[in-house]
Amino acid sequence: MERRFIHLNLPQRIETISGFFELVEEKIVEINGKTLLYYKGFGTADNSCCGFFGCGYALVIGFLKKYKALKNNEGLPISIISPIKEDQHMQIEKFLKKYEQVWQVVFFDGFYKKR
Repeated sequence: MERRFIHLNLPQRIETISGFFELVEEKIVEINGKTLLYYKGFGTADNSCCGFFGCGYALVIGFLKKYKALKNNEGLPISIISPIKEDQHMQIEKFLKKYEQVWQVVFFDGFYKKR
């Protein structure tokens, strides 16, 4: 099933009570003959009572079918994406942890727009 994905303006920062998360880079990589779209970011707990902590993470969007093929009303690019099946998560997570040296890999489909 193909879905539309509206690309994010970067950097995208989300403030939390104990710190923030920030997406800083959109990335594309080939894995098993498919093109993977993901964002790289970091999180920092710098306002917590427990001390300072930070980590890098990858937010996996899906496999690209058509990269930035359309634009929405605000001029943001839209790509056609194929969602990632759950049985592929472990392999992709292992690859990105090694390739990007991140601590967490998150598979998130909340940014998809069905049309």
